[in-house]
Amino acid sequence: MNSPEKQSGAFERAIIYCVAYDAWGPEPAGELLKQLREGKGPSDAQQQQLVVAVRLALTKPQPGPETEHLQKIAEAAKQVGDPKVGLVMGGATKIKPYVFESAKLPEIRGASALLDRINRFDLPALFGVPSHSTRHVRAKEVRSQAAARHPSYSWPDCRECVIYANGGEILAFAPTKIAAVTCDEIEYLYTSETLVANSVAVWRECSLEELQFGVQPLKFWTRDFSAVTDAGLKNLLTAYYGGEDEDAFLKRKTFGELASALSLEKLRRREGNSTDGRPPKPLVSVETNPYARRCESCDRRAAVIEDPQPEPAKGFFCEPCARKRVFGQVAKGVGKGRISWFDKGGFPWKPEAASVLVHPEMESCRFG
Repeated sequence: MNSPEKQSGAFERAIIYCVAYDAWGPEPAGELLKQLREGKGPSDAQQQQLVVAVRLALTKPQPGPETEHLQKIAEAAKQVGDPKVGLVMGGATKIKPYVFESAKLPEIRGASALLDRINRFDLPALFGVPSHSTRHVRAKEVRSQAAARHPSYSWPDCRECVIYANGGEILAFAPTKIAAVTCDEIEYLYTSETLVANSVAVWRECSLEELQFGVQPLKFWTRDFSAVTDAGLKNLLTAYYGGEDEDAFLKRKTFGELASALSLEKLRRREGNSTDGRPPKPLVSVETNPYARRCESCDRRAAVIEDPQPEPAKGFFCEPCARKRVFGQVAKGVGKGRISWFDKGGFPWKPEAASVLVHPEMESCRFG
């Protein structure tokens, strides 16, 4: 686990990179990131001011009135144009209906492994290319496909942007110019890889003050409690912030408040509402011909391919269930001949890099 110092340094580089990307473009931002990784300070005066402002925003306040530190961050941010950084949150939703759509163990194993690969390998690749060679190959594939779908955008290459990517969720910083399209790409990856799994991704624009003191600290503080005249609203604020007690208020007024706000937006989008200026996400729907042979795994969609191996593996499958089955087989480490039935189907999708989730050192186990 990373130490607080290392984590703080990663946050610093990620925020500076995202702001520089918006202000000066991806190439100057990349050069600035390289200097920061090497422990060097930028020579440009504007970039120096930006680094100072971000470092101040991530510095824990000294004992004393918290509003003084807040005002210092606000003044430093104003000197560099009050920059903003995007905060992206996304991941799979309604996971159990997808994973347990079939009661068969091979499909359950494959569905879980596929969602895990998307979450831990594919989504972080949108923010930067990792150093591990196997993951590097997969990341480049994901990024090249995303670039082909969005030719007018330049994808960031700052792996420090990813705060975490595990447990079916990702939280990451992103330049505000591409935050919305990044959310679209996160949702697209889940749909294109699984065909039927649900996912949502949302983002919000954050100021430097919010990175230290949560949502809109310049608009609401403990001193503003007395100005609230509505009794119901005051009770809600008291329950949320712990009242006018400064210590209780500050425990809530942190970066975690931004994550909580995004979680609510994620829930709204999951329920089909419009969020962050984007239209509602449509639900995945697969039309089934009533005269077609049903998939023997899910019994919902039309079967399109057969696994001819002896029982218990033999059966006719729809493409989503076939992907689960073959991905589970590869993740388990079976030989390439065992998945020849899927290759014969002529599908453009391949179960790539599944084996690295089980055996990271076995790069020769990649298929496709």
